[in-house]
Amino acid sequence: MNVDLLPRDPADGLVLRLVREAGMLTRADLGEATGWARSTVTRRVDSLLESGLVVIGGEASSTGGRPPEQIRLNHHAGTLVVADLGVSQSRLAIVDLLGNPLDPPTDIELDLTSGPEDTLPTVQGAMKKLVEQAGDSLLGIGVGVPAPIDSRTSQPTDPAMLSAWNKYPIRETIESAFSTAVFVEKDANLMALAEHRRNWPQASSLLFAKIGTGIDSGLVIDGNLHRGANGAAGDIGHIQLEGYADRLCNCGRNGCLEAVGGGQALAAQISALGRRAPNARAIVSLVHSGDAEVKSLLRHAGTNIGVVLAAAVSVVDLAVHRDVAQQRGQRRGAQRQRSAGHRAWRRPGNRTASRLFGQGGDPAEVTHPRQQTPRRRTEPFGVECRDHRRR
Repeated sequence: MNVDLLPRDPADGLVLRLVREAGMLTRADLGEATGWARSTVTRRVDSLLESGLVVIGGEASSTGGRPPEQIRLNHHAGTLVVADLGVSQSRLAIVDLLGNPLDPPTDIELDLTSGPEDTLPTVQGAMKKLVEQAGDSLLGIGVGVPAPIDSRTSQPTDPAMLSAWNKYPIRETIESAFSTAVFVEKDANLMALAEHRRNWPQASSLLFAKIGTGIDSGLVIDGNLHRGANGAAGDIGHIQLEGYADRLCNCGRNGCLEAVGGGQALAAQISALGRRAPNARAIVSLVHSGDAEVKSLLRHAGTNIGVVLAAAVSVVDLAVHRDVAQQRGQRRGAQRQRSAGHRAWRRPGNRTASRLFGQGGDPAEVTHPRQQTPRRRTEPFGVECRDHRRR
């Protein structure tokens, strides 16, 4: 691990973050963003230039005199080993400092519910190969976990689906194995940060919904990740729904959204129909085959997810201008105002556009319509559905 590259001063870290997020900035830009004196900015920039973490990326246009130099991140200055741990499948990769994979990722199948003692050694075995491949360029390891993470300890806090991981020292275990810096965070939080910083940095607030084996979300508020008191902010999967008292959730309560519309719950419901659905691919195959009962289950799950997301939008008060959608091209009708997890209403007649993010796809713009009749459309994976508006 090349520890000499890592910023030792928090001020250097702030400058590095500003440059990374903006792409390129002049010293004047940094002074305006931080409020620092020119000498302070120069000292911080010189420190980062000396470390090699930033480089001069060209000259900005000048209104007179010498054109100012632009500073940009040197994304080739080091590498990171990153791991996205999923309940049933995990993916690891080596990335540069912009998060770009340098080689094809490594996928491993394992059941995290069996506990860290049984599964973490397999993850560390895959990490070891990547750490050796990175060599001296390695700056650290990042790990995403499908569980609330206490930022003070980097330990899972009361994870419903992964109860055996509660308060397990993930960071310390991996640090001791590789003698390098390790960062552990809830996977939905990392997804929310990535969407915000790479695609929507101009949005003050953002909600990213992760719909997988379980259901969770990450929140960015006023440009910063919002974790809550114990790292459980955004845990929409355990909001209870009316009319589902018979659905027992992994958390021990009844009627949670995750127990109704999560991937694990859907697989159980589909299996009860006599179909074989061991994973998401099998469910999609059943949909493509035209199975009406499976389609109905997915539409029902999507409607319930949409109801909870609508409430989350109202609580957080998300607001993104409608013209943002044009920056990434026209959206198909199936990607707008759909009931499968992308509906939102705040107040009658409110036309404010909100943006909800779903796993594996582009953001879908949704509005708060006055009145619309149900419209039939086809989802990207072939499911026919209706938008059912409140009357």
